[in-house]
Amino acid sequence: MPQPNQSIEEVVNHLRNGNTPKLWRVDKMELPDGRTVMVLVGRVKMASRDATFPAVVLRVSNAEYARDYTIGIGAVRFLLAWLDMGSESRVKLLKEIIEKAGPSSRTQNVEVESL
Repeated sequence: MPQPNQSIEEVVNHLRNGNTPKLWRVDKMELPDGRTVMVLVGRVKMASRDATFPAVVLRVSNAEYARDYTIGIGAVRFLLAWLDMGSESRVKLLKEIIEKAGPSSRTQNVEVESL
């Protein structure tokens, strides 16, 4: 059964004070190649599975699979600051690197709610 939408304050409180893994969907977009990308925020389990941390998760899926790409919120904050201060050449360089070397992924398998 779908959960009701929660306010940004409730999500932020869970990110700061919670410790249970939980994700909220921020956005969903269809790619030209047929894959779907969902942008999620929340708390995810560490690789050791004994703790959680606040993160942004990009969930890429198609008919056969779904992969989660997890980025810690601290890293996202630094990346956004770098992009804000960056020039067009910095962004172009980052795009080129990302296109040539894809990141690895790990499926989080946690509950997702809409934001």
